[in-house]
Amino acid sequence: MTVTEMCWKAEYKGSAAAVFVKYLRRLACDPTMLPRARTFVVVQSSGMGKSRMVNEVAKTVITVPMNFHSDDIDKGYPPPDNRLRQWLLGLSGIEDAEGRTDPETRKDRVTTRCEAFVESLLTTLLSHLEGISAEAPSRVKGMRVDDLAQRFREKMEEDQSFKGHGKYRETFYEEVISGATKIIETTTASHASTSSSAVTDATPPLSGSRKWSRDEDTTLKRAAERLVDALKDRLEFRGNEQPTVLLAFDGSHEFKTFSRTRLRDGDPGWSLYSELRSALRQLVGHPIFSVFLPSTPVYFSSPKLPTEFDLSSRIQRSGLKVLIPYSELGFDNLAIRVADDGALRLDDVACLKHMCSLGRPLFATRYLCGDESIKAAVIDFATDQLLAMRMSSGTMLSKDQKLACLAVRLPLEFTLDSALSSNQVEEHMRVCLSAEPGGGLQGLLTVASSEPLLAEASMRAFKLSQSNASEHLRYCMQSSDLSTGGRGELAASLMLLTARDDALGSHEGYTVSVVQFLEALIGKGVSGDGVKPYCFRDNDITSGREPLVAETPLRETFRRSRIWFNHFIRVRSDELINRCYLWRYIVRGAAVCCATGGKGVHFVIPFIYHDAVLASSNVSAILIQVQDDDQFQTSIHPPLFDGIDPFRINLFSQKSQQKSLPVIRMVFALGASDSAVEFREPLLPQASGVSQHQYTAYDIWCAGATPATFLVIKDADQEHYREMIKMPGSLSDPYAEARIFAPRRGLEEERSGLRQMMYPGAGTDDEFFSQYVDLSKSTCDDLGMEVRGAQGDGTATMEATEDLSEEEEYEDEDATEEGESGDE
Repeated sequence: MTVTEMCWKAEYKGSAAAVFVKYLRRLACDPTMLPRARTFVVVQSSGMGKSRMVNEVAKTVITVPMNFHSDDIDKGYPPPDNRLRQWLLGLSGIEDAEGRTDPETRKDRVTTRCEAFVESLLTTLLSHLEGISAEAPSRVKGMRVDDLAQRFREKMEEDQSFKGHGKYRETFYEEVISGATKIIETTTASHASTSSSAVTDATPPLSGSRKWSRDEDTTLKRAAERLVDALKDRLEFRGNEQPTVLLAFDGSHEFKTFSRTRLRDGDPGWSLYSELRSALRQLVGHPIFSVFLPSTPVYFSSPKLPTEFDLSSRIQRSGLKVLIPYSELGFDNLAIRVADDGALRLDDVACLKHMCSLGRPLFATRYLCGDESIKAAVIDFATDQLLAMRMSSGTMLSKDQKLACLAVRLPLEFTLDSALSSNQVEEHMRVCLSAEPGGGLQGLLTVASSEPLLAEASMRAFKLSQSNASEHLRYCMQSSDLSTGGRGELAASLMLLTARDDALGSHEGYTVSVVQFLEALIGKGVSGDGVKPYCFRDNDITSGREPLVAETPLRETFRRSRIWFNHFIRVRSDELINRCYLWRYIVRGAAVCCATGGKGVHFVIPFIYHDAVLASSNVSAILIQVQDDDQFQTSIHPPLFDGIDPFRINLFSQKSQQKSLPVIRMVFALGASDSAVEFREPLLPQASGVSQHQYTAYDIWCAGATPATFLVIKDADQEHYREMIKMPGSLSDPYAEARIFAPRRGLEEERSGLRQMMYPGAGTDDEFFSQYVDLSKSTCDDLGMEVRGAQGDGTATMEATEDLSEEEEYEDEDATEEGESGDE
């Protein structure tokens, strides 16, 4: 059995399937839902579990699975239904012997084929369901609908392997094809004439399509009625439950088959997809739904059609409503949940196993089910998935591929209805939070969800291709599709990530020391004896647990402090700067890009202060403010540092019983014309000789976006950074914010919760964290109360590694340049 097969058969995790079933049953039972077209698209990037969710739904809802992916062993699992694909998507019976058919006839034949296919599919389904119920004669009357659904699912998966499907499923679709062929053969010339009747002004259909009214009696409608009536008669239902049926078209992006031949001027044309949906619209009023699972959001990523030809507009004018595309598949469903109890060390989360568990299930299942060679190559696999191609040394990346690499690490946001955003969902694993019905790109909201494994894949891709990140980021920022945030924000975030990568170098593992990071960012001067705290608090200790005094240099204070981040999360609330939340970002290997217009700090890089113990009480941070105004030059401007008071911004709380830790405050004066790195002189001691300050802080002023200030800016990069800093900033769409955070009730609350899970760490609600954090075990009191949430039973906490002593696990930074191991 291949690793892909094992992944498919692994236990399903998460609530996405259950929420989807509730959604279908609500649509089936709610009278207000009756005038809706019963077809919709699941819009999401690859690896998020679209097919797996539908397979899980099939345990409780009668589901007909159809796989139209091309017959390619690399396309995934389950295998395609080749015979069905060839019949429905092929040209047999569409073209004449010479491959020539006039556009009107060609379209009529496709329309007829689609209607015959749906009718035969329902008839064949009824026949097989009757056969299954007959196998249990004692329960012919009163068989539970979920029992029948599960039995049908099992039969459709009998003897399924990577090479193909079993006999039952192949026979099923042979019967569907045979029945549809007979229907087509008996279709009369008058039926074909009706299918191509003239277009009226009242409801202008695509020219050449068969016009039918909702009250018209068709053989397809009668087939649907027979199926629903038989299920009602034979099955047992709870309450007002309806005999819901789901037709699942996996790989439906293949329905681009047949070009959109224009039948008259202004006609946008048609496709197999448009004609199949036209046939399925005849099922309105019955609890029979059709879900399309394309690998790309192709159906609404095409340009907006003129109103008279827009399929959605036609549906609405005919009295039907359009179902909103569905995107809520959840996230972190296989995450290793961690508690804030100090039981773990930093390396327990800064490792490949933990990274793979976070994000989409594609990588988690592959790591869990694979052998050692599969696990060792999982970053290579993630790189290929991110780029949608096999990556090797020297491979040139396209502009879209470079953007994909930047988008999984930097806090990049796209405007709504962005063509760039749609392409990233299609090809490069960007997460779609929601989409609105209608043609074009209407309401496509995508986000850079936190996936540390993809961030590592991005770093690998840029390294192998030798691409210049600053050059391409500058190019991307010129697009109106990109929300760039505050001026200088993206440039600064790229510098910080580059410093982390450079500090890591060729070391094993994924963490670096605070001192290594700062040296990679601004040079060795930060390790000098003269870099002393601007202010300090009595009784503070260094990360090595020695007493901290006014003369203690930065390198000694943070000698054993370590950083783990490889990407940024843009947070939507200033509350998240508190260390009760910051330790959760360390768990994901993320640093924080603060809410726009926040409390004087733009970036927070959290770190573990001493002993590598993973706990909120052991978290401090590098606090960074970015200024692009040229009024700030090489001279230190004290009020800017004063505005980054760790208590005022709520990094630490005065109400907390937990002790504050030393912090590092930095100001990037990127608009300065000259270069300088200045360390703020210590305050004069109090007359009593006792410090009255509440915290210890080291202040660093960095002027000018030049190689002389920032080591990460090379000579070839300087012009790119200069241009990025000059570009005007742009803010995220407030409508998008509302769709993420707006309060919901009932089923909508559950769907909203799934959306929040798909954007981990973005807000303060429990759903942004509950998948990977055990919220029932928090010990943090910096918020003046227990951290919100008591979800989970507390049994899913990651097993702690052996408690090694500090001397065994970490060598003195002065004695070695080696980083600790970050793998298992």
